[in-house]
Amino acid sequence: MTVELFRGDKKMQTAALALWQRVFGDPPEMISAFFACAPFDHACFMAVSEDTLAGMQFSLPAVFRMGSSAYESRYIYAVATDPAFREQGVMTALEKYACKTAEKEKVQFLALVPANRRLFSMYQKLGYQTYFFHGTEQIPRRLNPKAELSSCEAEDFIDLREKYLSLHSASFELCPALCRFRYEDFLRSGGEILLAHTACGSGYLAFEQDGNTLYIRETSLFGDALSHAAGVLCEKTGAVRILTEGVYGKQRPYGMIKPIGIKERRKMPIKIDGYMNLMLN
Repeated sequence: MTVELFRGDKKMQTAALALWQRVFGDPPEMISAFFACAPFDHACFMAVSEDTLAGMQFSLPAVFRMGSSAYESRYIYAVATDPAFREQGVMTALEKYACKTAEKEKVQFLALVPANRRLFSMYQKLGYQTYFFHGTEQIPRRLNPKAELSSCEAEDFIDLREKYLSLHSASFELCPALCRFRYEDFLRSGGEILLAHTACGSGYLAFEQDGNTLYIRETSLFGDALSHAAGVLCEKTGAVRILTEGVYGKQRPYGMIKPIGIKERRKMPIKIDGYMNLMLN
C-alpha cells in the first residue's frame, strides 16, 4: 500500500468529518465546531491512498510550561485510521511526519493522551514518555455547607484556569481559541461550569451528573473550599456522591511528552508535578 502524506486540505474536510465520526462516534456539530476553531489546513495531517482518506491526526498549537519557562509545543489529537487501513503503519507514518514538521517549525515538545492502556507502550517506542498522571478521589459530604455558586463565563474560566495551572511545576495547555472550544464543547455535551465563592477560597468547578453521582472533571478549588462547594452542589442537584478528577487520589498514567532535540531531552526532569486535562471530558 502506498500513501501520500500532506497537511490538511480544506477540500478534504467532509472526508475528515466522516472519518472522525466513524472512528470516534462524536456528533457532526461537535466535529464541525472543532474544525471551525482549529487551524485545519495547518494542524491537520492526512494520509491518502488512491483518493481515499486512510488516516488523519491533528497537531494542535499548545504551550508546555516547566517552572518559569514556556515552550512552543504541539498536542497530537484525534488520531484516526480508517478500519480498512489499520495495521499497515498509517498512524506511525503520520506521527513521524507531524514530528518532522514540528522540528522544522522549531517546536520543542509534542504531547498526547493515549486512548487506552495498550497504546502507552506503542507511543513509548516512538519516543514519548509518561509524565502526567490522572487520579480520581471521592469528596466527603460537608455538613451545612456554605458556598455561593454562579455561572462561569468563558473568559473567567480561561483566566482562572491559567492561574490554576501556574500552581503546578509543569503544565500543558492548548492555544486560547481551543480553550474556548473546550469550554463551549463541555457545556454542549451536558456539563456545567460554575464559579464557587466560599469563606475558604474561590474558584471554578466543571462537572457532569450521572444519576446520583457528580463527576467534577476539573476544579481549581481544594480542601475545605472544595468540600463546601461540593456540598452545596449536592443540595442543588440531589446528588449523594461526588468524585473529583485531577492529580490526586489513585493515579493512573495519562499524558505523554516527546522532547524534540537533544537540548529539550536534557530539560525533562525525572519526575514532575504536572497537570494536563486538555478536553475536560
